Amino acid sequence: MENYSAWLYVLILLSAAFAFLPNGIFSELQLSSNKKFYERLGVKLIQKLVQNGTFANNAIHKNDPQYKVIKNRAQAQNYLSTIAMYEHYHLACFVFFGLTFIHALYQQQFVLALLILSADVIYNVCPILLQQYNKLKVMRVLKLRRD
Repeated sequence: MENYSAWLYVLILLSAAFAFLPNGIFSELQLSSNKKFYERLGVKLIQKLVQNGTFANNAIHKNDPQYKVIKNRAQAQNYLSTIAMYEHYHLACFVFFGLTFIHALYQQQFVLALLILSADVIYNVCPILLQQYNKLKVMRVLKLRRD
C-alpha cells in the first residue's frame, strides 16, 4: 500500500507544478485562434450546460433584462484573469488524471483506466476547450472596443 501512496504523492506534485506555470504559457497552449474550431468540437453544447452557461444566464436574464455577464472593459479584463485561473486549475487536474490513467494502465486496471479517462475528458478537457473559446470571444470584444 505504501507504494501506491508514494505514487500518489509524485503524481500530485507533478500535476501541481502545472498550476504554477506562467500565464504566457497558456497562450501557447491555445489549440486554435478560430472560434469555429471550438464550435465543431461541441463547445456550444458544453457552454449551455456549465454553471454560468447559457441556460443559467438566460434564467437570470428573464428576471433581470439588464443583466450582462460582461458589462464593460474592466470586467472583460477581469474575466480574462478568471479564465487563466480556470485554465491553470483544469490543466493541473488534466495532468493528474492523465498520469493516474497511465498508472492504472500500467497496473492493468483497464476498467479503472477507462473511468479515469472518461472523467478527465468530462471534468478537464471540456472546460479547457470552453475556456479557450471564451478567451477568444473576450479578446475579440476587447479588440473591437479599442477601435
